[in-house]
Amino acid sequence: MSTAGSLDACRASLRERMPVEAAEALVDIGYDRFVDDVCAGLAALRERSVAGCDALSVSPLRRGCRRRLALLEGSPDLCPDDPVFPGREAMCLALAAHDSGLCRGTPRAERVRCRAIVDNDADHCARDVEEGRERCRAEVRRYGPVIAGESQESEAGNASVEFRLEVRTVPPRGRPGDPVIVERDVLDMGVYVRTEGCTHRVTFSNPLGEVPSAGVLAGRSPTATLEITLPAQVALPLHLPLGTAARLEVTVPGVGQTSSIAGATGKATVVRWSTERGGIVEVRIDGDLALVPGRLLVEGVLRTFVRDVDPLSEGCSAQAP
Repeated sequence: MSTAGSLDACRASLRERMPVEAAEALVDIGYDRFVDDVCAGLAALRERSVAGCDALSVSPLRRGCRRRLALLEGSPDLCPDDPVFPGREAMCLALAAHDSGLCRGTPRAERVRCRAIVDNDADHCARDVEEGRERCRAEVRRYGPVIAGESQESEAGNASVEFRLEVRTVPPRGRPGDPVIVERDVLDMGVYVRTEGCTHRVTFSNPLGEVPSAGVLAGRSPTATLEITLPAQVALPLHLPLGTAARLEVTVPGVGQTSSIAGATGKATVVRWSTERGGIVEVRIDGDLALVPGRLLVEGVLRTFVRDVDPLSEGCSAQAP
């Protein structure tokens, strides 16, 4: 039977079996293409067609089709982009990679369900919140057998994650003040390693800030962002000068006025690096930033895992650091 014939048969069968109340509700919400989308999505999965998934008329269905296709193919690169977090959907990545360690990259509320599916073990669902247990068990029944026997756990699952900086202000004529500790759990879900040409770029940040425990900035918190750019091949440790391959920006409230500092001197030292999902990344910072008036000293460590990564093109792999 032709593809068109298969679609026609699917549409006819679905319309025949659909309750009148459901059909009326779909008309009421203006979703006239529901039957077409369902049948086209099934055809896309049968044909392993990314284009077929992307042609569906509603974005949630496009993402759902992509998730199922990535799982069937065992290909995380096929996962849809996450509408909130940078990179692809973390749940999809974990399932498609058959990697329970990557469940660490999902929001906390989804981690039990993620591990249950990857491990094909519905008993895990008992640890989920009550309203999520039935969904968890249903997804284990549906998707768990696809992964069964092939699951693994990358370093991400037990990774020691840290975002900790010591920030000291130095007046024009004086000694450094007491350190303000900037410490957050924003790296608990890992980072997304983007590809630009033949380089990788990753951003570490604590955009929400944190109330410090002591120091001249007590009561208001600095925020910090580090963006590093690395070549295709990396020899460790790799020292990146701040202001070029490593861009450190610190926003300091409470010192005259809020100041945003970029173009620091010093270095960001990459001590661990991975371009594999679930691998560990660790960067240490030793920076001296201009602050009007005075200077700002920043030291610390940023350590997490790779949640998602874009592959480099084939021509980049032979480039030296």
